[in-house]
Amino acid sequence: MRVRRSRSRSLLAILVPAAVVVALLLLTGGGGSISGRGSGPPGSPVAAFIDQLAAPWPTVQRPQGGHNQGQYHEPVSGGTRYGDSLEGYTEIVTGLRTHRPSLIRSGLLALRFAVGRAPLRARPSVFENLSVAAAYNLGRTHFPNDPLFVSQRGRWEAFLRQVKLIKLPATTYFGNHWLVEAVEVQELLRTGLRSSEKLAVLGGQRAYAAQLSTDLINKRIPAMARAGSVSSPIGPAFVLSDPPDNPLVYQGLSFGFYARAIQMLGDRASPAARQTLVKIARASLLLTAPDGDLAYFGRNQEECWGLAATALGAWEAASLHEARPELDEQLRALAERAVRRLRTAYRVGPYGLYYTPIVRKDPRHALRALDPGAGGPSFAGMVQLMLEWAYPVAIPAPRGATIPADHPLHAKLSHGESRVVVVRRGRFWYAVRPSTSGKHPDDIRADFGLVAFKVREARDRWHDVLHLRPFTRGGPPNSAGPLLRTGGLLGLPFASAVSVGPSGTVAMSIAWRGHPTAVKYAVARNPAGHRIKALGYRPGPVYRSGVPLTYSPTPCGVRLSVIARAGDTIEYSVFLSGSHARTGRFAVADHLSHTTFNRPARVSLEGPYYSAVESGLVRARLTFANLPAGPLVITTCARI
Repeated sequence: MRVRRSRSRSLLAILVPAAVVVALLLLTGGGGSISGRGSGPPGSPVAAFIDQLAAPWPTVQRPQGGHNQGQYHEPVSGGTRYGDSLEGYTEIVTGLRTHRPSLIRSGLLALRFAVGRAPLRARPSVFENLSVAAAYNLGRTHFPNDPLFVSQRGRWEAFLRQVKLIKLPATTYFGNHWLVEAVEVQELLRTGLRSSEKLAVLGGQRAYAAQLSTDLINKRIPAMARAGSVSSPIGPAFVLSDPPDNPLVYQGLSFGFYARAIQMLGDRASPAARQTLVKIARASLLLTAPDGDLAYFGRNQEECWGLAATALGAWEAASLHEARPELDEQLRALAERAVRRLRTAYRVGPYGLYYTPIVRKDPRHALRALDPGAGGPSFAGMVQLMLEWAYPVAIPAPRGATIPADHPLHAKLSHGESRVVVVRRGRFWYAVRPSTSGKHPDDIRADFGLVAFKVREARDRWHDVLHLRPFTRGGPPNSAGPLLRTGGLLGLPFASAVSVGPSGTVAMSIAWRGHPTAVKYAVARNPAGHRIKALGYRPGPVYRSGVPLTYSPTPCGVRLSVIARAGDTIEYSVFLSGSHARTGRFAVADHLSHTTFNRPARVSLEGPYYSAVESGLVRARLTFANLPAGPLVITTCARI
């Protein structure tokens, strides 16, 4: 039957049918048939939480007639680079699905502000380009005659017609922005727009951009997975993040955006792409701690979008025929655990989701713990959007479903500098990194060693034994060690061979090296001739190699043992709560942990430091001077 369209159709009139269409578009990406087993669940595990995420933004939007009208305001960060466009698009998605014109109006006002400000920006943003294109596609399909949309449609079209490729032409390199841009291109190509600009995606680069986008999704990332996958207890696993150190939160983001790319391609997604998504899913399953923590080391540590993107990736992978039914259960449990962590450890406040726990606990000092660019509209918007994209495939996990960290576990993931070892033994779970970051030696969050350590207490609740590493970007190399300080050197630890066995002992052979030198280099040129740059590094000199080092479980915690030569000076750092720290020549402690050493140490307390989880940390810097030959042993015990 043909439906007659009214010229003055209101938002309310289109919401009910649009919600159905949007749900289908979110599932298939509008690009083909549904490729998996998901069918859009009744009793969604994310619907109520999305409602909570969406509700605050219209109330914190700058009013009409005032300064920066339409901007989303959040008191810690103020505003963010692409937050208004991203959150604006997301409010439209949620508004359509839930029949709330107020959310759609809020999103349109935010996008009007963002597009109006775009010419003033120093550089374009792939997240903003994606958001404007996707919002435009919803507007022209579901409320083309709405006065607020009509009033800005021309400006949106002008914005979209000038969008150029930023990262995708660099086909020999990968970072998360490559994948975001691939999804952006898919959205742009659905706008129905054409451009006369030679260098624009919708103009002279149309076919080239389309090819780069689909090749990244269907060919390049699967090829990376074939080369980079490792054997694991649950099958081939692949870490997809920002090389070479692969921060964990970007494994989450890449997992989610790769899932979205496959959704959008629909039946144009290659079997290799779907199989690769399952390999990425296995890596995320193994990396996740029992409490759902999956961003415990590296740049942008513990930022909220890694959790939501992981939930999207896990639910989408579980919907594919390429995942076995037993893996489906684990993936749905992973997704629910990630969302539960957002609800309980992060939480929603008057200005939306607290995008890291410290923003809720200590907003006055939060920016000292966070990377530049962190902010509520962009990061909370990303969470809301990822969960909206997940909504059609978000099937609840069966009762009793578990993830690998709920059971005895030992696994080594990834290669080279990005290797990480995870162990679950008894009531302890811990993660060890065998390398200091070459790109970011100043960032102790990307450091060598025991980077996360958790204990299970009564009622099956998990708590951190170690405080997560704080933010230290900028300045000289910064490592918790063990560092070689003999003869005035600064030797940073890098492992070569690494193994882990059923006992939970992580054994490695390390070299102490001088600090690396960061180097920017060109990986390609875009169609305009501008260089696309990446950050690499030159390794420092080797001061000593072949040093045996182990992390072993004990009845109370984890023991580090490293072999010293006679006369060596070795330095090691432990982070403690400033209000509970206690120190001595053979031990340091706070309310979470008690760390002992078999050699006397000179202890200095430094701080304060701030992590994404908490403020008020101090660094107990332990210096072991004139050591005898043999093992230096440092044991960290849980106080619970």
